[in-house]
Amino acid sequence: MKIYLDSCILISYFSKHKEERKNKKIINKTIKLMEKIEDLEIFISSWGIAEMMNVMLSRQKQKNAFVLKCESMLLGKKRIGNLKLKVLEIGGNNKNYDFGEFFYDIREIILKYHPGVGDTIHSVIMKNNDINHILTFNESDFEDIEGITVLNPNGVKLIKEK
Repeated sequence: MKIYLDSCILISYFSKHKEERKNKKIINKTIKLMEKIEDLEIFISSWGIAEMMNVMLSRQKQKNAFVLKCESMLLGKKRIGNLKLKVLEIGGNNKNYDFGEFFYDIREIILKYHPGVGDTIHSVIMKNNDINHILTFNESDFEDIEGITVLNPNGVKLIKEK
């Protein structure tokens, strides 16, 4: 199973802001469950990292050095907990896919489903990389987009706890 992590998951995992305390506990529990699943692949994108950084810096007013450390950890270690992450390219394996096509695909999703631009970018990256599942707290942002299955950490029972 392939699961893409929305930027809100990255924010909740790394943020020290008080508004993330509840979600951080949920994410940590979900990660522990996910670590036990064989054949699970976890994906992020540079776009998700950029969104995480923007929220942590601009809205949560966290220090640049801390946010850069989080980014460096994601790009260098490529792990959340013991989960290995893969950073996606916008075009997947299609080396001929360019920004013109990327923005055309974004336009098509916006016209068809009317999501926010950020969520549209996530959905196009997912589609181009053959990923159908997204882990997010923001279900309504993706639930209308065809081909995407939304997993909310609050209700996900990925494996049975012993």
